[in-house]
Amino acid sequence: MTESEVLAIAKQRASESGWPWLDPVQIRRRTSCLGNRYWSVWTNSGNRGCNVRLVIDDATQSIKTAAFLPR
Repeated sequence: MTESEVLAIAKQRASESGWPWLDPVQIRRRTSCLGNRYWSVWTNSGNRGCNVRLVIDDATQSIKTAAFLPR
């Protein structure tokens, strides 16, 4: 997956859930202790509250977790 694909998936989920999308956005590709690769997405990064947090599996392109952190 590319960062732009990850961003598109994350934005779509936030929109479907009615969550606000605030910049700046932090996207990081990570590897779990089992060797699985995934993407971590945080909106409004560097700020407390009003954050959308997603974890997207790199291989399946599926959303593993999604949450809105109001504060």
